[in-house]
Amino acid sequence: MEYGRVMSIVAERKRLLADRELRGSEFTLQLSDATDQWLQDLFSSVVDKRQDLALIAVGEVDTEGFLEGKKIPKKSRVRMEEMIAQLSK
Repeated sequence: MEYGRVMSIVAERKRLLADRELRGSEFTLQLSDATDQWLQDLFSSVVDKRQDLALIAVGEVDTEGFLEGKKIPKKSRVRMEEMIAQLSK
């Protein structure tokens, strides 16, 4: 399904699956990046220029501060934890 200029995540997933050179963690990373971009584009196309909405992606941050294999800055981790705490109230 297309949303204006927003790419179809189904088409992108099919494209990645068709690439026989793409395997393992590289496939996962590219699919994850494509999904993130799709969500950002879709969100932007739906909310336009509203300032009262936010798209928050939550993942599991391990004890050493890694999210999806990438080290995140302590400031970002603390801010994410604050936002999650506010949402759970």
